[in-house]
Amino acid sequence: MLTKSTLTVISMPTFTADLSVASLDKLLSDVKSYRDKVNAAPEKITARLAEIGADAIRKNIAGITDPDGNAPGTVSADISGSHATVSQSGDQIAFLEYGTGEQGEASKHPEYQTAGWRYGSGKNIRKMKNGKMMWHYYDRLRGHWRITDGLPAQKQVFRAALTMRDNIVPVAKEALK
Repeated sequence: MLTKSTLTVISMPTFTADLSVASLDKLLSDVKSYRDKVNAAPEKITARLAEIGADAIRKNIAGITDPDGNAPGTVSADISGSHATVSQSGDQIAFLEYGTGEQGEASKHPEYQTAGWRYGSGKNIRKMKNGKMMWHYYDRLRGHWRITDGLPAQKQVFRAALTMRDNIVPVAKEALK
């Protein structure tokens, strides 16, 4: 498999000074100011990427046209200094993330094996006369029983992680301006 790597260089600031006390004092002040900015950058970068990730999950959830009875849960970003956790929680969100049934298997989540996810499993699955695997469940959102062949993997959290990864350089550049 071929992969493409891109190296992005963030230019360092240039500091100059004349050989005078006032100029050297200004240089020292500028370097200390930049040091403070660099020391604060991890927290700023983390917070901004967490916001981007949470917003991306919300946007991805909004784009799901038929959750097939699976409630979208809640999205949160817990930020503590230079550490953050962006998550979606709820009883049924795994079904949306990884997909279910034949539709889920046709659009497998890239991490389904790592997560231990299995497609086409469960006690309510039946093979129909036309050969399709279907199952029934009670749709809590609509208040009735439904028959389905599954839901494609929506990958709402996975896609948000990719969005966060794609924003690391721009967010870091902004934090170090």
